[in-house]
Amino acid sequence: MDQQQEKLYTVQDYLDLDEGARVELIGGRFYAMVPAPSRQHQKIIGKLFLNLGNYLTKKGGPCEVYLSPFDVYLSEYDVVQPDLTVICDPAKLSKRGCEGAPDLIIEVVSPSNAAMDYVKKLHLYHQFKVKEYWIVNPQSRKLTRYLLNEDYQYGEPEVYTGGTITFSLFPDLAINLEELFDE
Repeated sequence: MDQQQEKLYTVQDYLDLDEGARVELIGGRFYAMVPAPSRQHQKIIGKLFLNLGNYLTKKGGPCEVYLSPFDVYLSEYDVVQPDLTVICDPAKLSKRGCEGAPDLIIEVVSPSNAAMDYVKKLHLYHQFKVKEYWIVNPQSRKLTRYLLNEDYQYGEPEVYTGGTITFSLFPDLAINLEELFDE
């Protein structure tokens, strides 16, 4: 018996969508994005963007930070729009976004997308060797960080519930978690 194969969508299918479509392409399948993030989600990502943006401006150098919506093209079958993206290789930047794995991705969890951030995107970012991946969970006031090791694997996740956390890419930049989660 012939089973009909599910159609795998490509970057071209993604680019052919209506401009207002809020989807991501992962493994050749479209996934709808949350229509509008919560106010708390936006405050958290805004604080992180300001900290990173100010730091990178003062430091100078090739790294740039981008807020969603910003397309990250990982393969012909994978296009995502992380909440926050840092790219340190200018050759990866194009008119349409980032071509290849960014150096840092931060996702802020919404109740409706937790499985996407903790499972699907974790696997995807590991597969494409994103150096540092943060999952920020406002509901549990927890930050989970994955770092790519020398074997190109994510080791055990580092889980933070208080204090300060530094970026592996920018060890002299610290984020206070209490301030991050304060409303």
